[in-house]
Amino acid sequence: MIRINIKFIYERSWWQNLFLVLVGVFLVSFGSAVNFCAGLGNDPVSVLFDGISSKFGISLGTAANFFNVFFFIVAFIFGKNFLGLGTFLYVLCSGRFIDLFVFVYRTLIPWQNLPVRILSALIGCFIMLFGVVLMVVSTLGIDVWTASAMALSNFFKLDYKKFKIFFDGIVCFLGFILGGTVGVITLFLVIVGGPFVKVVSKKLEKAFL
Repeated sequence: MIRINIKFIYERSWWQNLFLVLVGVFLVSFGSAVNFCAGLGNDPVSVLFDGISSKFGISLGTAANFFNVFFFIVAFIFGKNFLGLGTFLYVLCSGRFIDLFVFVYRTLIPWQNLPVRILSALIGCFIMLFGVVLMVVSTLGIDVWTASAMALSNFFKLDYKKFKIFFDGIVCFLGFILGGTVGVITLFLVIVGGPFVKVVSKKLEKAFL
């Protein structure tokens, strides 16, 4: 007689959560790289990466690595309880993944007419957002930018939603001044990103439980 481990089916193990967060980091990096290559606008954080990349002649992933480490330290100082294994893996892997995916994209899709760019950007957006969803669902930690915003807002007793808008706005504005690409995709992600992650993560949680 075959015995079925009901607990294993309905309660995710630590290894299953680790798998979810790794796939999440992978997808977030892939989506960011595709949006960057499409050139129709980056997500607010990647606008800063793009600006630093163009200003100092470094790769997008290298710029991401620098700021990810910086804001990991910020989050650790002001609220390390908001950090998790997923946050650490994001800091460790995302910059390297971004550079890899930029190289692969430009190698496989050297032509950049408008229909290809639009399709690439839309695919990149939803892949990136789904990656964020997987990180949230994994419960092992969120991306470093969300963690740092939560830590700062909590430390200074500020409303998180309002502070996050301010935080993203400042990051995006600095990136734009430095030469980062702001476009229709940036606006799309600002409007759609939050609600998409909230709704889909709740649905996935119900499906996994």
